Formats: sequence, C-alpha cells, structure tokens
Amino acid sequence: MGSKRRKFTKEFKQEAVRLVESGGRTASEVAASLDVTPALLTKWMQSKRDDGEEAFRGQGKRTVVEEENWRLKLQNKQLAMELEFLKKVSRYFAKEPK
Repeated sequence: MGSKRRKFTKEFKQEAVRLVESGGRTASEVAASLDVTPALLTKWMQSKRDDGEEAFRGQGKRTVVEEENWRLKLQNKQLAMELEFLKKVSRYFAKEPK
C-alpha cells in the first residue's frame, strides 16, 4: 500500500524556514525534527527566497504578477475581438450602394 501524501500549511512551512534561517540549527536537523525530508525543506527555503511574502500560496492561487498578466491577456483578447468587429463594420459601410 502507498502512503498518503501529506499536506503542510503555509504557517508550518514558514516556521520551518524561520527555524533554519534563525541560525541555530542546520536544515537537516530541522527537517529531521519536523519529520520532513531535507530536500523538501530546501525547496521551501528556495520558494521563500524567490517569492518572499507570496511564497506558499497554495494550489491555483496566482501571484500578483500572474494575476495582472492573466487580466491583461483577457483584456487584450476582448480588444482584439472589438477591433475585428469594427473592421468588418467599416468594410460594410465603405461599400458603395448599388
């Protein structure tokens, strides 16, 4: 039988990283005391270093930059559709009546 995958809260990850960064213990010691692998703890530390306060967002949650990028892509798509419509309308009205 396979073991069930464990999930860790944002607060747990932040506290684990804080324990290593405070200096008294190594990542391996902290990982052993928390019953996680050193590789996982290192991954959390890298995420904290890279993303700062936005680290450990959870599944499906976007960063501020990702959210802005998504919103701008959506707006760009809408504007492209409106432009295409205006081009079609202008061609229609540009035709001379028969």
